Amino acid sequence: MHSLAVAQVLRTGSLVATAAVFRMINSSGSLKSRQAIALCCPDLKSGGIQRMTLLIAERLLERGHAVDLLLSDRSGPLVPPTEGDIRVIALPSSPSLVARAAVIAADPLGLPTNLRPLVLPLKGFPSLRVLPALSRYFKAEQPRSVFAPSPDLIFSTGLARRLAGVQTRLVASFRSHLSAGLASKSKLRGRTLLPALERALREFSAVHAVSHAVADDLAALFDLKRENIQVFHSPTLSGDIEQRAAELPEHPWFAADREVPVVVAVGRISPQKDYATLFRALAYACRSRPLRLVVVGDDGPVKAAEGGRAKTAQRVLDLIQALDIAEAVDFVGYQPNPLSWIAHADLFALSSRFEGLPNVVIEALACGRTVVATDAPGGTAEILREGCHGYLAAVGDAGGLGEALLKGLAQPLDPNLQKARAADFDWQSSLEAYERLLAPAHPER
Repeated sequence: MHSLAVAQVLRTGSLVATAAVFRMINSSGSLKSRQAIALCCPDLKSGGIQRMTLLIAERLLERGHAVDLLLSDRSGPLVPPTEGDIRVIALPSSPSLVARAAVIAADPLGLPTNLRPLVLPLKGFPSLRVLPALSRYFKAEQPRSVFAPSPDLIFSTGLARRLAGVQTRLVASFRSHLSAGLASKSKLRGRTLLPALERALREFSAVHAVSHAVADDLAALFDLKRENIQVFHSPTLSGDIEQRAAELPEHPWFAADREVPVVVAVGRISPQKDYATLFRALAYACRSRPLRLVVVGDDGPVKAAEGGRAKTAQRVLDLIQALDIAEAVDFVGYQPNPLSWIAHADLFALSSRFEGLPNVVIEALACGRTVVATDAPGGTAEILREGCHGYLAAVGDAGGLGEALLKGLAQPLDPNLQKARAADFDWQSSLEAYERLLAPAHPER
């Protein structure tokens, strides 16, 4: 019955179903004694944070830990593990004024710092809307530890702990190069977030970074000793990678006897991924030889338009038309098995402005693919060993990225060497590190 109730939450997203899970666990007498490890997650969309969080949840369940998955938003196609002692909790959002009042109540002495986020639209801090509900969860459940894998969630989780007045151990995880990410936003947003985030970090027992570049950046931004920042990669490769990679995408461009090479890119349409540079690079390369690009992700232009981001969608479509590459680009949307698309491509491309440790690059290496990427702030160059396992171009350099595409086609890298490099990012050791972080033998708090 437990698994059925959780599945109902995922299918319907209803608070009624969520309440049913609570009632069921309460009736079994385990509600107060679970001492769960709580994993915060923005939603169930197919991004790196979401997939990582679900893998960690599965590992913790396998090792006998009780797990609460705390969702700020119930949307998305991913399905958490439903076996074992797990609760999926969709935190209800509060009205804007209630959420802002909760920030003040949580940290009145920090009002001069936290006032800046309060006067900005909460869309920049979406998890603040669930702050009252998160605080109630902390106070009622007093979990063993809480995992916050993004700056937005770190900010709200730190405030929730203060508001609840509990001593729950908090773990912050940074998966992206924060300085570069803030530089891509308005200066006001950066000046707003950094001091508020630094204050929230005082509530945390441990700080984790997915790459050395991310850790170095955090130490420079905040009053953190570099040696106190734990660095290990996120779980990426599962044991069924060969089986998943062997599946052939149902797309005419992937025919075995194709004459036109196919480049695959994976990721949402967003400023961070800088698809504009990739499209320009494709147009540059197509002057020398025919080439096609397939974009795998859950928010292509059509989805972006449907989700209220019509301007973003139109800019993408207008650029493709202006570059005269509309016939050479296809957006295939969300795919449950992106590895099959990567494995059967001729090249994998990543044009990001900044990253943390892009899992998709590791997945491309595991498929034996040659990688073409921008040398973005973060861990991309760490994975590729400064170009030993891929071709790098400067961020925003369409011509340089286009030349890298042509070079990758002319001089593909040894698939066995690519796979050997991917094996360095062992997913089991990563999951073990997360377990030690979230369930230490001798916690500080």
